[in-house]
Amino acid sequence: MAPDWPRPVTSRGQPFRPALAAFLVCTLFFVSGSAGLIYQVAWKHVFTTLFGSTTYAVSVVISVFMAGLALGSLAFGRFADRARRHLLIYALLEVGIAVSALLVLPAMDMAEGLYRAVFRATESPALLMAVQVLVSALILIVPTFLMGGTLPVLSRYLARRRGVVGSAVGILYGLNTLGAAAGAFLSGFVFMRLWGTQTTIHLAVGINMALAVAFVGLHSLAGGAQASAEEAAEEPPADAVLGRVRLRLLLLAVGISGFVSFSYEVVWTRLLALVFETTVHAFSVMLTTFLLGLGLGGAVAGALVRRGAKRGYWRLYGYLEALIGLCALATIPLFLPPPLGYSSFAQLTMVQFVRSAMVMIVPTTLMGAAFPIACHLYAAGVRQTGESVGRIYVANTVGAVSGALLTGFWLVRMLGSQGSIVFGSLLMVASGALVVAVAPRPERRRALPASLVPALILVGVALGLWGLIPGDAILRHHV
Repeated sequence: MAPDWPRPVTSRGQPFRPALAAFLVCTLFFVSGSAGLIYQVAWKHVFTTLFGSTTYAVSVVISVFMAGLALGSLAFGRFADRARRHLLIYALLEVGIAVSALLVLPAMDMAEGLYRAVFRATESPALLMAVQVLVSALILIVPTFLMGGTLPVLSRYLARRRGVVGSAVGILYGLNTLGAAAGAFLSGFVFMRLWGTQTTIHLAVGINMALAVAFVGLHSLAGGAQASAEEAAEEPPADAVLGRVRLRLLLLAVGISGFVSFSYEVVWTRLLALVFETTVHAFSVMLTTFLLGLGLGGAVAGALVRRGAKRGYWRLYGYLEALIGLCALATIPLFLPPPLGYSSFAQLTMVQFVRSAMVMIVPTTLMGAAFPIACHLYAAGVRQTGESVGRIYVANTVGAVSGALLTGFWLVRMLGSQGSIVFGSLLMVASGALVVAVAPRPERRRALPASLVPALILVGVALGLWGLIPGDAILRHHV
């Protein structure tokens, strides 16, 4: 029989409630998201100086950032399911992020000698570029790998107390992404302008260390290994409800969603730059708006997801995927109105936010809502929260990196900006329609055609909306 551990108490002798611990965890994870995007914006400036090109710098930073997050999520997801001291593990992750991020600039300075030696020995710009990319990836992979471990570790902690995987993931993912939006805005408009790159990175390091101290305190107050909350009642295994084939289809659909989402981001950024006439802070505005939508969607979905009913959530996921494609198709006419006037920098920024929100906020909110629902569907129960988050994150990230690279280097050249949006939207609708078409049914109902009706309707609506938009509307407007 397990010992009857006393409940943790505050300094005033009052019991430290699990609900308060969960609230503090979510609040601190919001702050953690802001630090992550501060790093990303600062590193983009650093690597622009190294490569002499914003395009190359953004490609390297985003690709390594996403790859590190995916690998860390998968590795720490499996570890989190076996561990118990999740808050202490998270504190150690924050310390690791701070130390490794602090070493990025010194490591880049040390690598300068290697770059000079390579160029003297080979006089090959292509080989020099390859070495720079490889070394840069090795420098950034450690902090981003540790960042990737934060979501599955805290998801496992919160899911244990809430009893629902999708709810825990959604709330944490949403708040962390909202924090990332705040970090993108503050770093682009305030920190980098006032303090420069190095001080901005040191600020983020300080945030990570403060978070580590806070989580150590929470670990002590919440009882540490002597978890006061019992494991929540297990849900039926996902493969028992949905079947292994559907779970593989879900990973494919999540990968397609990641591909199309980042394809949209590339094209929307390109088109809004035309509308904004490429101002210095336009990218920060667009990135902030994109993250804001993802965060809102994740938080709302996390608040609404309940235990069980995987069949219903399967259909909901399919409908969300299809709606993302339909809403993205509907954004095409929003690039046609002329730029709005402004008389000050503050007014210009507000105009840019409004135009970005008109294009992005609805589809990105749906994207944010789809992620925690996918984690909820894939999880075999609370005890596999970390692994399910890791697998879904990897599938989404592989698709995202592929979408960003293929769209930037191939799709836009072959199909144009509008054609790329149409292609991604039709792919998204087809993916969502397929998910709806193969939705699990009660055993007594065998009528497959009934499940095809909503799927065919979704495809028909997408084709009809495509037919209403002239194929060269954006091109004729901006030429």
